[in-house]
Amino acid sequence: MKSKLPRYLSVALFLVCINAFAQDAALKERRELAMKVMQKNQQAVDPKKLMSAMVESIKLGVVSGLKRSNPGLSELYYDKVSEVVSRETSPYLEGLIKDSFPAMTQSIADMYAENFTAQELSELIVIYDNPLLQRGMTITIDRLPKLMTPYMQSIQQSAQAMGPRINQALTKEGLLPPPKP
Repeated sequence: MKSKLPRYLSVALFLVCINAFAQDAALKERRELAMKVMQKNQQAVDPKKLMSAMVESIKLGVVSGLKRSNPGLSELYYDKVSEVVSRETSPYLEGLIKDSFPAMTQSIADMYAENFTAQELSELIVIYDNPLLQRGMTITIDRLPKLMTPYMQSIQQSAQAMGPRINQALTKEGLLPPPKP
């Protein structure tokens, strides 16, 4: 009597292949929809506006820090500092966004494709088409630098305060490399 095992294995392998093909097709569809979501998102969050907001945030942080540490300086001085910070950071951030924005967009789209169904992604596309949401995102990007400045300062201060503590703990655990001679 012939064993039916090879036939069952063939059928099982065939079903696994069909399932894998279907999953690949579904993932491809979700990736395409996720890229459409990201395109809608980028219409509301223009990379150039994002860069401008980042420059503004850096300027506000630098000027706020200087005002705290040197309260008697003139507004003209702070204006000149703002100009220099803008001039020096804009090209750097422009290059950073130009170089990293496409990869970041793809990474977010992949994350969406892995975590949302095709139906959910289609719904996100409709949501991003909503003018009220687009307006809200635009206002958020435009105003976020000013809103974040006080928080960024406290985050920076916390990071500076944590640095020695972290180094001490790493030294105690033997995880810091020995100092260079």
